[in-house]
Amino acid sequence: MAVAGCATEVIYDSCETDPHVRTCAGPGNYSHFQWYFASGGQLRTRLRHDTCMTVTTPGNVLEVTACRNGSAAQRFGYSGAAGQITAVVAGQTLCVTAGNSAPPTPGGGSTAVYGRPLTGGSWAVAMLNNSPRSQNITCDHVCLARMGFDDSHVRMLTVRDLWLHRNVSEVAVGQGTASSLSYWVPANGSTALLKLMPSALVPLQ
Repeated sequence: MAVAGCATEVIYDSCETDPHVRTCAGPGNYSHFQWYFASGGQLRTRLRHDTCMTVTTPGNVLEVTACRNGSAAQRFGYSGAAGQITAVVAGQTLCVTAGNSAPPTPGGGSTAVYGRPLTGGSWAVAMLNNSPRSQNITCDHVCLARMGFDDSHVRMLTVRDLWLHRNVSEVAVGQGTASSLSYWVPANGSTALLKLMPSALVPLQ
C-alpha cells in the first residue's frame, strides 16, 4: 500500500527499489511506502506529519486524512498469523490481505489504463498490470480519445516515465495517425506512471 494524490490517497502499487534499497519495507525504503502503528490503533504514514489511513463512508474507501484521536474510522489492527490489517467501521471488518495475489482490477480485467489532463497541456497516464506475466499495455486511439485528445492537429508527445525520472520515447497523436501508446509493465500489480508532454504541433494540410 502506498500514498499518492498529494499524500491524500491510498493506492496499491508495486514497491520502488534502487541499488541502495533491498526491500519493500522498513526505514530505508521510500517514505510513501512506510506506515506505522500509533496509539489507539492508528495507521500513520511517514510521508506527511500527523496524517493517518482513514476509512471513509459511504463506500468504505481508504484515504489519508488528518489524524483524529478516538476516531473509529482510523482504528486498525494487525494479525501476523493471518497476514491481515483490519479496520472496523460501522460494524464491518475490512481486510487488506498480505500475500502474492494481485488486487482486482476495476471492471474485472487483468490490465487497466487511467488518464487525465494536467495543467500546462500535459497528460498523466497510469497503466496497471495485474496479470501474472509482464507485458506491453496499449492505450489505442479510442483510449486516447476518451482522455480528450484534440484530433485537429497531429501532436507529437514526449513520454516521460515518472518512476524512472527520464524521457523514454515520443508518440504521434492526431487525425490521420495510427495513434497509440504502448509501454512495458511488469507483472503482479505493477504500474507505469507516465507524463505525456506536447513537443510539437503539425498543422493538418
